[in-house]
Amino acid sequence: MNAKKISNIFYIGDWQVTPQTNCVRAGDTVTQLEPKAMDVLLLLCQQRRDNGHEHALSADDIASQCWGSEIGDNPVHKAITQLRKAFSDKPSTPKYIETIRKRGYRIVAKLDFPDQALTNATQQSTNDWQGGSPFPGLSAFEPDESEVFFGRSAQITTLLTRVSKLVDAKHAFCLVLGPSGSGKSSLINAGVLPRLTHQNGHDGIGVVSYTSVDFADVSQSRLFIDLASSMLDWDVNDTPVFDGLSAETLADMLQKDSSQVAALCNKALASIQQQTPASRYAKPQLFLFIDRLEVLLSSPVFNDDERKHFLKCLDTLATSGSILIFSACRNDFYPLVVAYPSLMAGKDQGSHFDLLPPSSSELSQMIRLPAKAANLSWTNEPNSTTSLDEILCHEAVDHPDALPMLQYTLQELYEQRSTNNEMQYSVYRKLGGIEGAIGKKAEEIFLQLSKDQQAQLEYILSLLVTLTPDGENITSRAARWSQLDDNPITHSSQHELVQAMVESRLLVSHLQHGEPCFSLAHEALLRKWPRASNWINEHRDALRIKSQLQQLAGRWQFEDRNKAYLLPEGKPLLEAVNLQKSAVFKLDEEECALIKASQKSGNVKRWLKRTTVTLLCVLTFTALFMSVKSQQAENLAQQKRLEAESLLGFMVGEFADKLRSVKRMDLLDGISNKALEYFSQQDEEVAESIFPSLTSTEQNFKTRFQHAQTLAAMGEVAYSRNKNDEAKQAFGTAQTILDKLYKIQPENSELLKALGANAFWLGQLASDKAEFTLAKPHFEEYLSYSKLINQLTPNSDDAKLELSYAYLAIGGINSKLQKLDEARGALEKALAIQYELTEDLPQTNMSHLDIADTLEWLAETEEQLGYLEQAVQTREKVQHIINNLLEPNSGNGNLIESIAYSYLNNANVLYYLGHYTAANQAAVSAKVNLDTLLMQDPSNEVWQVDLFRAHVFELYLMALVHKAPDSQTITWTDFQKIIFRAKKFHALIAIVIKSYQLGGNWDLADSAIQLAKSKLEQLLSERPANQLLLTALSNVYLLAAKQDEHAQNQVGAASTNNVTINTHSEKRQACQQAANLLRPIVTDNSSYEVLLPYVQAHDCLQQQDKVRPFIDKLALMQIKNYSF
Repeated sequence: MNAKKISNIFYIGDWQVTPQTNCVRAGDTVTQLEPKAMDVLLLLCQQRRDNGHEHALSADDIASQCWGSEIGDNPVHKAITQLRKAFSDKPSTPKYIETIRKRGYRIVAKLDFPDQALTNATQQSTNDWQGGSPFPGLSAFEPDESEVFFGRSAQITTLLTRVSKLVDAKHAFCLVLGPSGSGKSSLINAGVLPRLTHQNGHDGIGVVSYTSVDFADVSQSRLFIDLASSMLDWDVNDTPVFDGLSAETLADMLQKDSSQVAALCNKALASIQQQTPASRYAKPQLFLFIDRLEVLLSSPVFNDDERKHFLKCLDTLATSGSILIFSACRNDFYPLVVAYPSLMAGKDQGSHFDLLPPSSSELSQMIRLPAKAANLSWTNEPNSTTSLDEILCHEAVDHPDALPMLQYTLQELYEQRSTNNEMQYSVYRKLGGIEGAIGKKAEEIFLQLSKDQQAQLEYILSLLVTLTPDGENITSRAARWSQLDDNPITHSSQHELVQAMVESRLLVSHLQHGEPCFSLAHEALLRKWPRASNWINEHRDALRIKSQLQQLAGRWQFEDRNKAYLLPEGKPLLEAVNLQKSAVFKLDEEECALIKASQKSGNVKRWLKRTTVTLLCVLTFTALFMSVKSQQAENLAQQKRLEAESLLGFMVGEFADKLRSVKRMDLLDGISNKALEYFSQQDEEVAESIFPSLTSTEQNFKTRFQHAQTLAAMGEVAYSRNKNDEAKQAFGTAQTILDKLYKIQPENSELLKALGANAFWLGQLASDKAEFTLAKPHFEEYLSYSKLINQLTPNSDDAKLELSYAYLAIGGINSKLQKLDEARGALEKALAIQYELTEDLPQTNMSHLDIADTLEWLAETEEQLGYLEQAVQTREKVQHIINNLLEPNSGNGNLIESIAYSYLNNANVLYYLGHYTAANQAAVSAKVNLDTLLMQDPSNEVWQVDLFRAHVFELYLMALVHKAPDSQTITWTDFQKIIFRAKKFHALIAIVIKSYQLGGNWDLADSAIQLAKSKLEQLLSERPANQLLLTALSNVYLLAAKQDEHAQNQVGAASTNNVTINTHSEKRQACQQAANLLRPIVTDNSSYEVLLPYVQAHDCLQQQDKVRPFIDKLALMQIKNYSF
């Protein structure tokens, strides 16, 4: 068949068919068909749709088109049987599928293709549309005009699909967003709603009754009243849903407990099932359309509490299971939508739909198909074969707000059509095309009026046009007929002007709250009528003031004329008074009353002000006398306070220096919190002070510098306690103070030293979070300040030492950033300075600790460069230096911590080099020193973690060297702790499993492997690029391969060949997993910890040639044992 294949939902008899899911549905009954059965059903229905009721399809044709090969007719019969069973159909009395003897099969049930309305209209030569004009002009399409609503079939289908999901999710609220004039209301009224009120509904969903609310017609304090009035229109089986309730009663229920209203709706819909069990809808709904939601969100007429309360009520109704709510909102107000969670709740489920301007093909349908439905034709452009509909299509595409102007132009063409129902090109030219149609029409009507009537246009525009308070957006509003001038002469002219515009359909006359009103048919008139747009530009400021005044007057009245809502003196009141004198704008009684009350209040305030000024003059002379006395007392109090603050800062800083060396900064924790709070408050007071300080500038500088130093000390205390957020706050506050002081005294060496230290700690905090790129600028600031200090004091050993620290920091961060050459250069500069400073000092002098720290960084850099033996030797130098320093300083926590980590780092490198005995000795030394540290500070979590790491490493190395007894192996409980904190202990996982395998605990090793794989794979799903986790998991896969190799050896000759082959295959699979995991991250610059498992995996696979360059690199690193 050449016709388009059926893909969207359609109906056969009482059943809904959903091709995408292979489902058929009748009421609550849903039957799943086999794919081939659905293909047969679609083919038969397509045959019936395209060729009519009489045509049948043979089994051979069905088999050919659905199976595409010579399979016989048995599968066709089976598919037909399944379809009949699904439809409860009988071959003897068919209601759905009839068998025609020796001809085949055909569909006899009624077919309904909702999405084929466009196709049907295109195919029909005439239509029975008798509803007058098929074009609504500037008004929106109504539900009874769905037969001439075209061009939005794709959008309707999408919205219906989303409605089905939203109803199933019990959050039946859909927000249609689009520009003004894009057809949002028409899409809902004439597109979506008629499909849901159709006898078959959509996907079991059907609308029983519907109503709508337009926020353009809702005024202050009537939110719930107007909603209730609209909902009273709902009925079920001709019985009102809220039978016996008034609008006021229903509004009160909506405000106090909207769930009661939802319960009444559920009860009314439940009655359908009770009265008619075979209800046509499985999920009946009541439909509520809320138009122009942007008015609720933006108008100052409603306060935020009212908006939240109303939207909460809508949310309750939408989640009731019985109410389907659609709302239309201009997309330029979307930032306001985002502010309300209830409007954003269903966005992930598709509750927000962006309506884009129609495409060229959709515009073509909007123009041509309604005309065809109404038996209209088009004339051609003179001296051309181009028809008018073609011209309209081309012009419409070129205008962003083409839809309202296009519909207005089409309506005018219809009104002035020929007696032969022809839409005439001459009328189109007379109108000025789409662009000029509205403006030209308005200007034409205006020029036909008398001068007296034309003179009233400014006043009428002042009633209809308003601006938002910021003066940015033009909008319209309804005006009351009663607002026309009481003067008989001008009243008549104003009335005639408005009536002429209404008769021309440029204005619309309607009732609003029972009062006759008139408003713009569409805001496009304000943009496309030069006379109106020029007036708006000329009076923009006045419109803004009028809009603000109207809103303020409404709020003043709403708050019972509270004085707090009067106009303040100055510009607001002056603008309102000038507007009151304007000849163009007429103010309401409430607005005039607000101005009068504000002027009266201003007069009273001015009298009080004059009286107050007089009294102040008297008090000033008194105050001057008293200030002389108070000045002396204030200076004394200030001096005492500064002395106390200086003492507090000195004590905190001095204690920090003393306790830092013994690693007991925790003793300052409570004091630091109080000091931090105090100094932060003091600095805020200085910053916010209105009056100049009475103390000297030098004294003030000293005080603020002391504040900053104390804050820095508090930051260091917080950092030592692993409270990094508090530390960052303290250092950040100190930085702010120090930067301001630097502008005052840029050559103060003590200030420069404090700036450098503060920059170092900020860099260290970033580095600890692995934010190395962010850390480097802080360390560069540290280096810059250190160089400045050396320039100011070139002979100072302290300045040189600080410069070496700065180079050390630069070296460390460059090492982290893998800029190893830059790191080495910086470290060498640091070492050169430190060797110079310690040249004549004894080996027990603490200054040698700086050399040890620098050598430790150098060892890490050598390790990254692959010089592992050199790194071991460098760390042995570190350990030698620190052991010398510990002789007279045995309790120094800083020394103990440095040597502990030096041993622990060396243990790891020695292990990879295969020096297991030396590695074991290093691990034992690390453990002893960490134990000593924890005796000084038992609550230090970092030391606790690293002690456990050293303990586990030591046990494994003992097993390698001494074959440790089972009592000294890692317990299963300890392994579970390691897995629980796998992010921290990732490197230990493989070590523990190796120890199990080494001790012959193969079953325990297998359990550990499974637990480790599960945990690491979970962590990698959250952080797929983490190289440490990737390396850890690859090592686990290699250990799994070891398990398989052991199993293969155990099977031995007693097993069958198949078992041996399977075990061998599992081993290769595990090794391949390890290789695949590491392949994306392995480079020439990768560390030995990544290269070694990668090479081992290929050795397991017997693919050493593929990794020969990496084997050579491991050899250069002196790692020779790379075999699996």
